[in-house]
Amino acid sequence: MTGFQALRIAEICAAQDVRSPAVRELVADMAARDRRRTLPELHHFSRRLGVPA
Repeated sequence: MTGFQALRIAEICAAQDVRSPAVRELVADMAARDRRRTLPELHHFSRRLGVPA
């Protein structure tokens, strides 16, 4: 399981917790590291959270 998959499961189980500042910062960092956009789902997820990627 990837970190992104774990975040998606967390969003399903506790969406309010996924919107915390710490998680938003984690998602922003993950999206920034995916410069080649090999995980388009991650970038869609970051936009849903309102995180700049």
